Amino acid sequence: MATNMSDNKWETVTRKKNATAADKKAARKVLAETAPTIDIAPPLQPSETLYAQFQEKGSTPASAAGDSQLKGSETSKSGQPPKKSQPKKKKDADRRKDKHLSLENALKTLDATEIKAQLTDVKNRCPDAPSLWLGDLVGHLNRKLDVKETDTVFANQPSDYPLCKVSKHIKDLIKSTLKSYSDDMLRKFFDYCVQEKACDLGKGQPVNGYRLFIQILAREHPHFVTNYLPTYLNLVKQKKNDRPRCLSVLWSCAQAGLTDPIIGLQVWSGLMLPMLGHRIVSPYAVAYLEGILSQNFDMKQAYKVIGPNEYFPILDFVFTPSNSLPASLQKQLMKHYPTLQSIAFGSNPDETLRLFFPSLLARCTPARPEPLKTELLRCLVMCLHQDQHCFSKWRQMFVNNMAQSGVLMTHLLNQWDHVQRKMNKKMLRETVKAFSLTNEELAEEKTGHQDYEECKLACRDLLEKMSGFEFPWKPVILVTMVTMIGFMLYDFYVHTGFQGSYTENFLVKSGLMAISMQAWQKIAHYVGVSWMWLNENVPVYYSRATEICQPYLILAWQKLHAAWLWCVDLTMPLWTWLAEHIPLLIEWILDKLPVVWDTIQYYGSIVWNFIHPYAVAAWTFINPILQQIVEFLVHYATLGWTTVSPYVNQTWNSLQQTFSSPMK
Repeated sequence: MATNMSDNKWETVTRKKNATAADKKAARKVLAETAPTIDIAPPLQPSETLYAQFQEKGSTPASAAGDSQLKGSETSKSGQPPKKSQPKKKKDADRRKDKHLSLENALKTLDATEIKAQLTDVKNRCPDAPSLWLGDLVGHLNRKLDVKETDTVFANQPSDYPLCKVSKHIKDLIKSTLKSYSDDMLRKFFDYCVQEKACDLGKGQPVNGYRLFIQILAREHPHFVTNYLPTYLNLVKQKKNDRPRCLSVLWSCAQAGLTDPIIGLQVWSGLMLPMLGHRIVSPYAVAYLEGILSQNFDMKQAYKVIGPNEYFPILDFVFTPSNSLPASLQKQLMKHYPTLQSIAFGSNPDETLRLFFPSLLARCTPARPEPLKTELLRCLVMCLHQDQHCFSKWRQMFVNNMAQSGVLMTHLLNQWDHVQRKMNKKMLRETVKAFSLTNEELAEEKTGHQDYEECKLACRDLLEKMSGFEFPWKPVILVTMVTMIGFMLYDFYVHTGFQGSYTENFLVKSGLMAISMQAWQKIAHYVGVSWMWLNENVPVYYSRATEICQPYLILAWQKLHAAWLWCVDLTMPLWTWLAEHIPLLIEWILDKLPVVWDTIQYYGSIVWNFIHPYAVAAWTFINPILQQIVEFLVHYATLGWTTVSPYVNQTWNSLQQTFSSPMK
């Protein structure tokens, strides 16, 4: 026996029968009609701001869910299956519209009044949460500037793009808003924009609002980047395999150095140089460096940015063939290598090169690629020439760097004619002698080693080169020529001319006079023959050339004249326009000229009043010195001419007599 709970009556339980298909279908129908149902609440409507959900009081998600459940129960009681609600996910109409616009056009649609109203609204709603004001403002700009950009770094745009396309009113509004925040809060907000921009960019979400805030903050507060370069370098390394996000972080940090090249050099050396070998980073890093070095900057400030730690990676990238840097980018970087090297060596290389010498020598191994080895040797010679302290560094490193020392000494031997003028021979001789003594001490231990033998041979050859005597040909030849000229002038002066002088007697006795006269006769003969031939043949050839070329020349002249007339007719409207507007331009210039002239006179008088006392004092000091210099020059010039003029006149007269007399 069992109880039927629906009718509250007893009934007899019989043996269970096998249910048929009709019974199962009827049971499912009854279950569907009697089982309670739960309707899913519709999703929240997309809001224009973060706080639009609280505009309608009493309209909470809980009440909406209660209404949905009540509606579901009523539907169940009516005996009809519930209909699943399909909420429509409405996209923002402005967003769909902006996707068909360029970023430049989207920036033109921004309204300063709307942004200000949005900012005022969020301030009224959350007066005690200023950090939310900036978040709401950047979110609003992201939605308004929802434009898909294929180029993450805007390579074909100006350096300050897209901020340069924003109206002045909007930029002033954003800057005035940022001034009300502390420096610490702005730094945190900048870091938030950098990281959120990189994250959202990988998801395909709008990020142009972040871009505008990053550009403004990075330019107004570049220390937000320079003080945290290691942090952003780690962030770049984490995202180095994700091209959009990696370039996004680089672009964000690069904005700090676009107005100040020194800051830009700091960003490049601290953030981009360590990642220069990465294929994603290298094109943007090289382009950014070109933009920095194309600007005018203070070299004294730049000397503090690049040191040995930054110089040697640059050296490897430029002169090591087949490295991780593409060949085209390697050539671009090589163009800027001299500038980077001069910045690294500093304004006083005689004091700084000693810091570079140990690393340069350690790198100069025989197995190095030839371009890199050549540059290393050039730099080592420069160090020894300009910083004498490098010799002591070389002595300290000799035992542990014998192979490198052998390469350097071999280079000095091969280039001795050029190197000896630059090198301090005394210091070099003492250094090589010290190496020779060290080689003798290490003879038992190092004998048979190739590096030791090559270094020993180079030391011996270099000592012989410095100990040997070299005849000074150039000074001797110069002194000899000056002496001979002086003797000849004195000889002409004593004998009042060339005739009868010792010089003439020497030339006659040695036979040089006869040879020179014979040479002069031959030259005169062949010159006369050539002149006669020209007199006879030039008129003939000229008439023949005129006969052949004259028709073509006349035709060419006619064509040129016609082309000139055609150009005049073509440009006649331009000349007419210039004739009409140039007088107006001249009139405008003459109208503005008095104002400009008055301004120039005003500032010129201020400058003159400032420098006048110093100019008078300087002239009072310099005037006596200048007078003495002028008197000195005039006195000695007159004395020199008085002394030389008789010899010059006699020489001239002698030459005239010699060449005017008939030659036998």
